Amino acid sequence: MPDTITNLWSPQLKSKVLSPFAILRIQASQVSPMTQGILRAEVAPISSEKQMTINLEIVAPALNNYRYLLLSVKHDINIYYPSIVSSKGLTIRETVKTGAFRSEEKINIESVATKVAYSEDQFIAILKEALQAPENIALLQSLIARSNEEANPVEVAENTHTVQLEEQN
Repeated sequence: MPDTITNLWSPQLKSKVLSPFAILRIQASQVSPMTQGILRAEVAPISSEKQMTINLEIVAPALNNYRYLLLSVKHDINIYYPSIVSSKGLTIRETVKTGAFRSEEKINIESVATKVAYSEDQFIAILKEALQAPENIALLQSLIARSNEEANPVEVAENTHTVQLEEQN
């Protein structure tokens, strides 16, 4: 038997780990400054006896406080990881060997409704994928455009008219 046994623990084990709730609150706090208050994000935790659900909702104040559930996270009430993240825009990439001798590779990309994060790093990566997904960016841009039209219909009409005149010249 050897005199010393090396450390077999994962290097992912660290002393400072944030909960999914804390990470979502940080991200939610950045929406209003980025959109100059046109949109805001709210984090709504809902707990049951055994499970915590955390919803990240986008709110458009100019549209009668219209709310859109952007993503949802579920985990055990006492254990944060694994966390199940549900959102539009999540995908799984898979490399498949093809050809007669499996010498060619093909990448399959499949949309999924949920992904599982087993650590803070995985949760952040999944969250980034969801927040930067084209489907979610399109939704946010649409809410911003609708909010701008609702808040300043005359200004939007004037800008549209100016653009049309410039295109004609």
